Amino acid sequence: MDDSVLKRIHDIELEILDVVDRFCREHKIHYSLYCGTMLGAVRHDGFIPWDDDIDICMLRSDYTRFIKLWLSTGNKEYILQNKDTDAAFTQSFTKIRKNHTTFLQEGEERGQYHTGIFIDIFPVDRLAPKGLYRDIQMFWFALNMLYS
Repeated sequence: MDDSVLKRIHDIELEILDVVDRFCREHKIHYSLYCGTMLGAVRHDGFIPWDDDIDICMLRSDYTRFIKLWLSTGNKEYILQNKDTDAAFTQSFTKIRKNHTTFLQEGEERGQYHTGIFIDIFPVDRLAPKGLYRDIQMFWFALNMLYS
């Protein structure tokens, strides 16, 4: 992918994250940067140079509340998408996509469902205490998400 295209994608993803962050703050919903996004923030002060998405995670209770509240706003500019909102969507987490954009990932086809630029939101269940057990849990969670 061309660096200028990746920069434009990153800019739109940051815009989406700003919208999600304001929404979460307004509704007192807690979230965290996750996986490569967290690594990029710490190691690169931004994105991992080759990474093309933003990942965040929420405890299941916040995740469920976030979805319910987001859908109640009727927001047409930033579309919430998951297997409950789109029958053809196959992933086990939620995306917030910017309307009037397109970003086809491997295996996606235009017209299958909305394919705009996005950020990923993952639910986290029964979070282990901080430390090694949480790190192990996050590793297995990421591996599970990769294969599901």
